Amino acid sequence: MDQLDKITSHIEEEAKKEAESILADARIKCEEIIRDAKAEAKKEKDSALESQKLREEKEYEAALSSIEREKRMINLRNKANIIDRTINEAKKIIGEMDFPEYEKNILLLAEKYSDKSKKGEIYMSDSDIKMLSDSAKEKLSSLGLEVKSGGNDFPKGIVIKYGDVEENCTVDALFREKKEHLNDIIAKELL
Repeated sequence: MDQLDKITSHIEEEAKKEAESILADARIKCEEIIRDAKAEAKKEKDSALESQKLREEKEYEAALSSIEREKRMINLRNKANIIDRTINEAKKIIGEMDFPEYEKNILLLAEKYSDKSKKGEIYMSDSDIKMLSDSAKEKLSSLGLEVKSGGNDFPKGIVIKYGDVEENCTVDALFREKKEHLNDIIAKELL
């Protein structure tokens, strides 16, 4: 049995060496796998951190852009409010203007918007016609305009008419046109 014990012992020893070799290889492989996994995890972590950083930068830029846009909107609303207040104040001044000064403005509008090469009509309120001076009537006539009544409810200002073509120079129409023009300018600032 000695021989059998020797063979068994030798087989066990060889098996032990083989097992130790396999375990050593397995440890090396495990260490390589762990090292590679750690490297891959670090790479993914760094990539995720970089992606997060880029997302945060984009969000920050978007927030800044939104703040700037909101500032512009507030500024534009303030400008629009100033325009509204200014127009309302100007309308009030015109409404309280003494007639000789108002008459000068009517004549200026008639000169600006009339076509001297044509005969036309100029409409105004009955109260304005009654207060119109003879020199103003002569001036309007020299512009080729015949004074016509727009009625008692006719607004401040004038309407000049050539056939079917009408130029609305009432105070409300002139201010509305100017307000629209200014609002267009303000709207372009948004772009």
